[in-house]
Amino acid sequence: MQKLIIALSMALLFPSCGPTVSLNPLYTPKDLTFDSALLGNWNEGTSSGTNVLTFAQHDETTYELLYKEQKQITRLQARLVKLKGHLFLDAVPWERPDNDFFIPVHMIFHLTCKDDTLKIAYLDAEWVAKMVKAKKIAIAHAEVDGSLVLTASTRDLQKFIIAHANNARAFPDPGILYRQQ
Repeated sequence: MQKLIIALSMALLFPSCGPTVSLNPLYTPKDLTFDSALLGNWNEGTSSGTNVLTFAQHDETTYELLYKEQKQITRLQARLVKLKGHLFLDAVPWERPDNDFFIPVHMIFHLTCKDDTLKIAYLDAEWVAKMVKAKKIAIAHAEVDGSLVLTASTRDLQKFIIAHANNARAFPDPGILYRQQ
């Protein structure tokens, strides 16, 4: 859970410190799904619940995802994507700064929801950068201020994600969250 907390916080500020970010979404409309089992509050299992992930339905295919860490709240727009039997979450910041230079980036998470347990792992930016540098993977990207940003089309991004969906280095150390009652 600690890594998930850090990832969500850091991804919005420093993309190389957590999840890989993409300029394009992971989904096309046909890939979107909605699971009401995600709705509600999730935390790492402590009774205090100081770090809480809240899924609320925004529309037919979009969740409003609130991440509460003590007194700070991060609001994300998230979509559940189903690819080859795997579930992924594509999340972007909800609010846009009041300027013309903001480009929302997509963060990609692999998730499993069973009963009252949610496992969520981000696509690790460090792993992607290392593999690209070693020429072990090829995916369209750009380096922005020392951070790797995927620029691949949605179709190519999906192929890449599906190819690495079961790779524990690509999606390391899933955070385990429990539904709050």
